[in-house]
Amino acid sequence: MKNGQELQCYREALDDYQEAKKIVSEISKLTADVSNCLSTEPYRLTISGFGMDMPLKPEFAGKQLVCSPGQWPNEQNLAEAVTRLYKTEKALHKAWSSLSPEGKKQVEAPPGSLK
Repeated sequence: MKNGQELQCYREALDDYQEAKKIVSEISKLTADVSNCLSTEPYRLTISGFGMDMPLKPEFAGKQLVCSPGQWPNEQNLAEAVTRLYKTEKALHKAWSSLSPEGKKQVEAPPGSLK
């Protein structure tokens, strides 16, 4: 494979990895926000679609944290996100290892690897 093609494959693998990482990060942020709210200010939490679309005590609840059923990850969403992250990270490291030493100087190393 020519150096230009190897670099393009690496860049595509990096894009795929970053997108997979973003999805896992969004799931993590949502679940952390809900967990923090439940621990510190449970009256702010609103779960829409279950007949309780307002905080229990709106006068002191402050800004609502709304969680709708469509945004909450289920087991399949979690499994798919983690599997995708694993596969894209593996592909990224494989693409990195196929780069020539000259090619490796032109791009950043994948996360967690040695340059």
